[in-house]
Amino acid sequence: MRVDDNNTGPRPVEIVGVVGDVKQDSLEGDPAFDVYIPMAQVHEDNVGTITNSHYWIIKARADRRSLESALLSELKKIDRDAATSNIRTMNEFLSESIAPRRFSLRLLTGFSGAALLLAVMGIYGTISYSVRQRTPEIGVRLALGAQQSQVFRLILGHGLKIITVGLVLGLAGAFALSRLIRGLLFNVTPSDPLTFVLVSAILFFIAMLAAALPARRATRVDPLIALRNE
Repeated sequence: MRVDDNNTGPRPVEIVGVVGDVKQDSLEGDPAFDVYIPMAQVHEDNVGTITNSHYWIIKARADRRSLESALLSELKKIDRDAATSNIRTMNEFLSESIAPRRFSLRLLTGFSGAALLLAVMGIYGTISYSVRQRTPEIGVRLALGAQQSQVFRLILGHGLKIITVGLVLGLAGAFALSRLIRGLLFNVTPSDPLTFVLVSAILFFIAMLAAALPARRATRVDPLIALRNE
């Protein structure tokens, strides 16, 4: 193949192997086209640039401080004037690379948590208000022989209707808007079925807990007090 890496025009080089995809600049997006050229085949126009800017990757089990000290010591033995900079572990390098995405996801997580809290408070408040409004009815049911379990299922069923409608509308809205955060996702599609199922299950469980509290309280209504208030 021919590569254009000098001031005189493209030159032929021999292909000796093909490597797998490498995300050179960022984890986002598709891998770019890259060519690795060994030092023995580097064009003379680029020798100075390459020899003055080396990148070393070292695999070791030692901690960073001791490794950095040993590395600098060995480099000084080769060239006393060699300058080093930007010494980082791979974890630090990756952490810096995904820092903007991590910040965005933490921000979204915070807003999602606040939205979930508001939803739970809304469900709890709605069911509690419904229980207060239906206290006379509940008292009559209990006075006529209704079991506490029946009253519990009655109130919980009302909450289940609200939760189901909310989940259906929420899933539709999430499916429509998830494409807006496509750039923040990595190896996950905006309409990933597993994500939708897990999130829906978690929301349903939390919402049912919020509805179960006032439903449980409704089973403790004293029929005499409820009828007297009526």
